[in-house]
Amino acid sequence: MSSINLFSLAKTINASLFLIISLLHIYWTVKGLFQPNQYFLSLVIPEIDKELAFKPGIGATLVVALALLVASFISIWAIKPIYKGTFPFFVSDWWCIYGNLAITIVFGVRAMGDFKYVGFFKKIRHTQFAYYDTRLYSPLCLLIAILAFYIYLQIRY
Repeated sequence: MSSINLFSLAKTINASLFLIISLLHIYWTVKGLFQPNQYFLSLVIPEIDKELAFKPGIGATLVVALALLVASFISIWAIKPIYKGTFPFFVSDWWCIYGNLAITIVFGVRAMGDFKYVGFFKKIRHTQFAYYDTRLYSPLCLLIAILAFYIYLQIRY
């Protein structure tokens, strides 16, 4: 597989993942308005003594959805240096270069975790959230971080 194909694949995968996760957050916001479900929340939010570590509000969930949507655009608009200056909608090179670096750092730190409730190095491993975090959320964050770093390396010069 050539590097240009790998570059396009990395951009497409990250942008798609961000878009899907953003749409999930929007769905959760709408669903939460009409039928909050404590069991479901325990699958996506860490628990402390069988209580949710935090209760996300509608506004916070929508902000996360918007941030993920922006990350999707940052990933897909990344163009190899040969095309520098031709970003759609006059997006600065800076946004794509440092945006992908920021994505790398944020999702890399999220994959590593807080050493207690989330991430690969968490201590609390007996909750439903911990089960899914170990098998799905943290590996997904690591994949996103690796792909964003690859995109960053391809476009930084």
